[in-house]
Amino acid sequence: MKNIIKNNTRSDYLVSINNNKLIFKNNSTKPKHDQQVYSSMPTPSDYYSTKLEKFHPNKREATALCPFHKEKNPSFSVNLKTGQFICFSCGARGNMATFQSKIHNQNYQKL
Repeated sequence: MKNIIKNNTRSDYLVSINNNKLIFKNNSTKPKHDQQVYSSMPTPSDYYSTKLEKFHPNKREATALCPFHKEKNPSFSVNLKTGQFICFSCGARGNMATFQSKIHNQNYQKL
């Protein structure tokens, strides 16, 4: 899944997440290869390990406490290859960009 985010009136490509801010490039500066975009982004393991409590990675997945509600036992699961997440308690789901948007109340939507 490409990390394309709709930002109000124009479509931009998510390039990186820096200091809790989403960094975008405009369509006119779209990189020639998706690999250029993904190489500048942190790995899902690196990103989520700094954002989640009780983060326990395995080979393909990780579990943690959900940041969207209070809980004692981890119900938040992250796919470490794709960056997709799901909370089996509250139903929150998405990828790294939607996670960033939700925890910082930013108004971005997937195309």
